[in-house]
Amino acid sequence: MERVELYELLKKVEAGTVSAREALEDVSLQPDMLVGNYADIDLHRHMRQGMPEVIYGEGKTAEQIVGIASAMAEKDIRNILITRLSREKADAVAEGLGVRILVGTAEQAGKADMSAAEQAGKAEMSAAEQAGKAEMSAAEQAGKAEMSAAERAGKADMSAAEQAGKAEMSAVERADKTETSAAGQAGDSGRFPMGRKVSMTYDPVSRIGIVNGCEVEKKGKIAVIAAGTSDLPVAEEAAITAELYGNYVERVYDVGVAGIHRLLNKLTLFEDANVVVAVAGMEGALVSVIGGLVACPVIGVPTSVGYGANFGGLAALLSMLNSCASGVSVVNIDNGFGAGVLASKINRQAIRE
Repeated sequence: MERVELYELLKKVEAGTVSAREALEDVSLQPDMLVGNYADIDLHRHMRQGMPEVIYGEGKTAEQIVGIASAMAEKDIRNILITRLSREKADAVAEGLGVRILVGTAEQAGKADMSAAEQAGKAEMSAAEQAGKAEMSAAEQAGKAEMSAAERAGKADMSAAEQAGKAEMSAVERADKTETSAAGQAGDSGRFPMGRKVSMTYDPVSRIGIVNGCEVEKKGKIAVIAAGTSDLPVAEEAAITAELYGNYVERVYDVGVAGIHRLLNKLTLFEDANVVVAVAGMEGALVSVIGGLVACPVIGVPTSVGYGANFGGLAALLSMLNSCASGVSVVNIDNGFGAGVLASKINRQAIRE
């Protein structure tokens, strides 16, 4: 149960339209759920923090990810985020969940253009329309058969009733086929034991998978700025994470200090943001530059992009930690997810004010 849903339920109790016992039945009191002997899911995290528990893909087998994600989906948890997920493992997870994986751009992966429920609804509607057409066709055939029987009263080898019966049987067979077709279409979105349908999207740039996704209203403004194209995997991890937490994200990419005019030309895109996530490898100088240009908090994300003395991102990390620009905080090397979560919390606080 989401925070908003819980609040609405408590309002009903306060108004007297729902009894305390009825409300108690709607609220999940169990805060965690064991999955096999390898996971203990925090079911109330989305109530406390606004987003469900996130699955860190590296180090987990595809089978373990399937077990965790399917258990969360059965609890009707939406936008289940899987980070650091390789394409090979993503395919295995999709197969394990019984879904057709949607691979697309970061924008496509960050939002579900059509939920599995909508797809299933369209499939069922299509089945109903086809069944209706089949029944209408049967009625027409039956009518023609009756007319033929009336005209050839003594010559009919088969009565109008038998023809109508065969037509009705044909209608049933056609309806069965259309229902089977609809079930097959719904099956593309996956089906769990309780009949719940889910979907899965995957973004190969950020290596993020989203199970049981749905569209989220975007509020406020977060700017995600990347120094170079090589920093995009980390930048997109931050951007998609922030979007799933319900924030509008402005992406500004390939504006590193080697051509600082590019950054200055796009200043109007991010100067009104509530928080900036600055992603850079090499010497990480971009963070200090942005910190001196904007009034909002800046989150520096050092990346492991660079040559030998970059030491896998350590040089950028130390540079950002020693920034002379005020209002700059720094997360760990390549931690786009952590930056996205922190940016979301800052943005939400700014909206409340």
